[in-house]
Amino acid sequence: MAKATLESLLEQVVENKLLSGHLSGPRDTQAVSVLKIAIRPIAIKQQQMYQFSFHYKTRVIHQNKTPIETVELIKSNLENVYKQGIFSVQDFEFHVLVNKHGQMTVIQKASKGITALPMHNRKKNYVLEEGIPIPFLVDLGVMTAEGKIIAKKYDKFRQINRFLEMVRDVVDHLPKERRLEIIDFGCGKAYLTFALYHYLHHVEKRDINLLGLDLKQDVIEHCKDLANRLGYSHLNFAVGDINKHVASGKVDMVITLHACDTATDAALEKAVRWGG
Repeated sequence: MAKATLESLLEQVVENKLLSGHLSGPRDTQAVSVLKIAIRPIAIKQQQMYQFSFHYKTRVIHQNKTPIETVELIKSNLENVYKQGIFSVQDFEFHVLVNKHGQMTVIQKASKGITALPMHNRKKNYVLEEGIPIPFLVDLGVMTAEGKIIAKKYDKFRQINRFLEMVRDVVDHLPKERRLEIIDFGCGKAYLTFALYHYLHHVEKRDINLLGLDLKQDVIEHCKDLANRLGYSHLNFAVGDINKHVASGKVDMVITLHACDTATDAALEKAVRWGG
């Protein structure tokens, strides 16, 4: 057996490697009506989820949680409710013991009879890989300097990769003989803007100009500073209104996410008119 940490266990959950989990032994049986909790991975509409089975004296209630919700629920219950937890991953088990003072011991030992993950539970191949440090993701607080995804940012990491999967589907239809001109209307904190620049310029090796527009001056200044730190010389940001923006030339791609009111309609109208 080897000592481990709660964080190392929760990383397995975020990476969709948890095969089963059990929380038991309420510290205060008078105050807690749920005697134990069982956890198992499920897939809903191709999305990885975890099903919690809450065992009461006379009934069992099921709830489905995202990996991030699962992390927080496991952590909260171990810190506040239960004395022990047993969690199985691909090659080993985590045994978590909590004493009466709330001090936690996490022990890791080799699993028996578990040699492979279920098909739907295997690590997903993302456009931006886990475990490889990507400068803009580190600066935006999505990834550590070692390339690990921060638990609370895992949904953002998945969103970025889903967006890039859609970009990858159309990239071969974009002009190859010249520099691409791209505008992000309502870029906000620019997670997707930086992701798009990184993917097209550093992964696809395309020559691009990318402009991010937003109405908030402080947000734009922050994005400018980050682009400068990263050395993204053809990524620019400016305060601008979708309805009033006039392109100086050909625009090959227009992106907009969650634009307010009629802003999305305006972005689509401009994209069509520009032939993007």
